Amino acid sequence: MSNKLVSLPIPADMAANGLRLWLRREGDKPGVRRVCLDCGLPLANRSERAKYCYSCGESRRRAAIKASNTRNNAKRRMGKLSLLALLLSVMFTPAAWSQSAQLGSNSSPVVNRQGIPMPGVSVAICSPLTVSSAVVSGNIATYTVSSTSGFVAGMQVMVQGFTGADTFFNAGTLSNGQITNGLTILSVTPTTILANLTHADASSSTTGTIIQQGNSTTPCAPESTIYSDVNLTTPESQPIQTDQLGNWNAFTVPGLYYVQFYAAGLTTTIKQIYGGTSNVPCVTTALAIQFNNAGAFGCEPDLTFTAPHTLALGAGGTFNIAGTANFSGTDNFSGPVTFTGSGNTGSLSLGATALGNTSPWTGLQTFNAGLTSLGQTDADGTIFMAVPSGDIGTAINSAYAALGSSGGRIVLPPGTYSYSTPIVLSTTGKSVTVEGNNTVATVLLYTPSTGTALTLGASYSSLEHFSLETTTAGSTATGLSVLSSADSSREVRFNISGFAIDTNDGAYSLSVLQSTINSCSTAAGSIGFETTGTADETHIVSSEFRSGCATLLKLGNANPLWGSGLTLSNATSLWVDVGTGHLYCTQCHWFNASATANWFSNAGGVVQINDSQFEDDSATGSSASYATQSSGFLAMSDSTLYSGGHTVTQFVNVTGGDAQLTNILNNSPTQIPSLNGFYPDSSARAVVTGANGLSAGTITLSGGAGSHTFSVAYSTAPVCTANDTTAANAVKVSSSTTAVTLAGTTTDVIAWSCSPSAN
Repeated sequence: MSNKLVSLPIPADMAANGLRLWLRREGDKPGVRRVCLDCGLPLANRSERAKYCYSCGESRRRAAIKASNTRNNAKRRMGKLSLLALLLSVMFTPAAWSQSAQLGSNSSPVVNRQGIPMPGVSVAICSPLTVSSAVVSGNIATYTVSSTSGFVAGMQVMVQGFTGADTFFNAGTLSNGQITNGLTILSVTPTTILANLTHADASSSTTGTIIQQGNSTTPCAPESTIYSDVNLTTPESQPIQTDQLGNWNAFTVPGLYYVQFYAAGLTTTIKQIYGGTSNVPCVTTALAIQFNNAGAFGCEPDLTFTAPHTLALGAGGTFNIAGTANFSGTDNFSGPVTFTGSGNTGSLSLGATALGNTSPWTGLQTFNAGLTSLGQTDADGTIFMAVPSGDIGTAINSAYAALGSSGGRIVLPPGTYSYSTPIVLSTTGKSVTVEGNNTVATVLLYTPSTGTALTLGASYSSLEHFSLETTTAGSTATGLSVLSSADSSREVRFNISGFAIDTNDGAYSLSVLQSTINSCSTAAGSIGFETTGTADETHIVSSEFRSGCATLLKLGNANPLWGSGLTLSNATSLWVDVGTGHLYCTQCHWFNASATANWFSNAGGVVQINDSQFEDDSATGSSASYATQSSGFLAMSDSTLYSGGHTVTQFVNVTGGDAQLTNILNNSPTQIPSLNGFYPDSSARAVVTGANGLSAGTITLSGGAGSHTFSVAYSTAPVCTANDTTAANAVKVSSSTTAVTLAGTTTDVIAWSCSPSAN
């Protein structure tokens, strides 16, 4: 038979689907199409007895040789080695040992409806991304993730994995290559994805996953890491393109992937493809498996132990669970173990180095769910706590005691835990970081109405990513007490609410970062945050002190507190009690929505405010002033004032001390007619009071006489004026470089002002 190829006419429908050339071997019967039994590609220039193309035939030949060698080697093994090989060959197929998986034409070649290969199609390989928390507010859902790289507004997403009361956050299924009934992305930030979701306002207590389907120009997201070689050493960029035969190939770690096929003029399609040797779970009933040296064991998509199981790994060994692991016995692991999936256990014992080479928090939060005692400590001194069966206060204290003498890290499991045993972390020299999942997922709920919920007394310690609360109405308890010994400690994304005193700071250089005081108890005189004792150099950054406290911030000594990006909103009495302390606030925001507002009171301290905003959204109410100063020093600059209707006589009532107000933008001159009572500048754009500038105040005469000493002397005697605010009585005023002296009637109140002399 001739091997000459002849050209055949191309039917119109096949031409419309992309066929440009149709060849057949001369002499072949029309309509006969011989294809490879493995890959399905047409056979050409092959014997009529051939069943496989050259590539598949070679693969089969190599596999046969390898199988033969394996059998011969097995026969030469002796004793226990032979028995072990037999045991393992019964339990697992040889391919289950693979460290990598190939995705490509063997699982999904790209062809059109007529089975004709399609070249130049883009292929993107993705894996679902973990959603650490979700919130719905105003029918807008916000999904928080580690990164939104690749997610694009307008694309469809499928959300899965939320359980219990959180299942309403789930949306979408994959059907016929499309995500149906999913959510449309409204917008993205670096760590959040927003979409319409009709539901009452709520937040999640469980986690889920999210994946995006793109369009003809946008790939799925998030894209997985893929490689061009079987050893997974050379990363390959996405998307990859199909070749002339519709083939595409990539290597990656075994697992389940979402693969998107897309190109201009094509219907974008997503397909689930399992990268690995089999999609059948592997089960072992063996009591023990031993791996030595660099041996590695892998089993996908999940692994079920049906008997008590021991795994011992030698140096360099790795045990990886990337799917779901189910343990029904008592299981012991004494080597480096990586948990990146999820699991459930009856009882699990982890060796001292079980977590030494991993940071497996996302897997452990589920994996430890069945445990009733503390988890183990990894090599860098981290205790991953299990869900406690009793009081979590006792459990945390025990975990702290179990850390080494120099301290370490305690990772709390997600959940809301009521407790009555006060948490005390105050061993000298034993620094500790207590870390939750996030402030919504990990909540410690203190139930007593007295005492202190958490005491931090070890220097260089940190409280991160959890909430400390009490629901006891009228509680007189203190939430967090930071002792003087806890110098250079910090709070990071730490929320606290419901206590008579939410935070008492007595330490040097406490840092509060991106944290929130949500509320106080109804106890009289409640305080959100106070400094006491030797507290010094407190720094509060990008944080918010909210409603429900009689006083939001109280400075209890003469040392400085620095605020940057601090929001103070809706106190019931006083926003900031400066006392004799020092407050330095930059880019701070005072906010009020009630009929009264008292932004700050200074009674001998120092207040410096710049680049800040005072916003009163209340449409009703009136008061004498928004702030008071009886003594001390006030410097305020480059800030704005606004009132939605609440009226005051003056912004700040200065009855003592000195004040300097510069570059103040008053957006509400009708509601705030002056910055202070002596300078009724209706625009209130720039008013200065203070030493060597404009000075002003009031003096109540005693026996018809009174005086005021300037805090800083003028270079020459200033020009001063005065008037009697009690009655239309004459006032005599004289000045020197250091004081102004007044003479008038008995105990009348005299308003005075001084400005630098032209001389």
